[in-house]
Amino acid sequence: MKKTILSIAALASLALSSVFASGDHHGIVPPNGGRMIKSLDPQAEVYIADDGQVRVTFVSDEGEVISPSEQVVTLVGGDRMNPIRMSFDKKGEAFVSEGKLPLEKRIPILVQVQASPTSEVVRERFNLNLGQCPSCDYKEYACRCHDDEPESGHDH
Repeated sequence: MKKTILSIAALASLALSSVFASGDHHGIVPPNGGRMIKSLDPQAEVYIADDGQVRVTFVSDEGEVISPSEQVVTLVGGDRMNPIRMSFDKKGEAFVSEGKLPLEKRIPILVQVQASPTSEVVRERFNLNLGQCPSCDYKEYACRCHDDEPESGHDH
């Protein structure tokens, strides 16, 4: 009986591992290669351009870009005694920051999104590290190769 149960468990484990290996088990692919905020509905991508400008794009469950509506997006980063504060304007299919982030150093970031005037604010914290992840094609702040392993040693 024990051998039968262990055999069934081994087969189930093998089947599940092949399912995860065959598809994107990390969810939606970010349209610009940025960091996904999964606690929002719809999800949002935070992308930092090479010049430091920040772009927030909303993405449907099917991975399609959704035009912004009544959301409000803000960003605070850097030193608590002298923080960088950014507001965003709707431009095309995204929110684009009015200012730019410094790119030469790693800084803590807090992105806040309010989906509507009556909804709660959703906050996403991460460290801005624009270095290239050695394990995937994303920058460290947006790296998704270790989403299932939060203690993998990556700086995100």
